[in-house]
Amino acid sequence: ITNDIAIGLRTEIATAERIKREFGSFDLSSRKGKTKKGKIKKEKIEIPDEGLSFSKIFLKNIIESRVSEIFLEVAKDLKRISKKTILPAGVILTGGGASLPGLIKFGKQKFELPCYLAKPEEIPVLEDPAFYTCAGVLLSGFDFQEGKREKLAGEGIKTKFKKIFKIFLP
Repeated sequence: ITNDIAIGLRTEIATAERIKREFGSFDLSSRKGKTKKGKIKKEKIEIPDEGLSFSKIFLKNIIESRVSEIFLEVAKDLKRISKKTILPAGVILTGGGASLPGLIKFGKQKFELPCYLAKPEEIPVLEDPAFYTCAGVLLSGFDFQEGKREKLAGEGIKTKFKKIFKIFLP
C-alpha cells in the first residue's frame, strides 16, 4: 500500500507511509460522499513541507485498489484450503495498513469470516500493528530455535529481542 502511494503521489516511501497513517482509510461508505448536486466531494489534502497536494479520493483509490488485490489473492488461498472448517476463528490482520479505518469491515465481507486486528499478548509493549508481523516472525524463529514457546513477561523485552536477533547472526 505504502509503495503504491509513493508511486501514485511521486514521493518518498517515508512520506507515503506518513500519508497512509494520517489520511488513509478504507471506508467504502464514504464513496457516497456526494454534494446535493450529485458531484463527488473533492477534499484536498495539502502537505506543504513535501510540496504535495492531492484529493482524498485519489488516495482512497490507490489504497482500495491495492487492498482489493491483496484480499482477492488471500481469498483464493482461503477457498483452496476450505476456510470455514480450518479457520472457524477467522482472519487476523497485521502490518502497517491493518489499522486503516474500514479495513476490518471489508475483510469480514470479503472473507466471509470473522476478521480482527492483531494484538499479540506475548508482546504487550508493542502497540502499533506495523510491527506485529516482524515481531511474530522473530518469535516464531525463537520458538523454532528453542523448541518451545516462552512468554516475554518472565524476561525484559530487551533481553528477549537480543536472544531472538542472535538466532539470525552467523
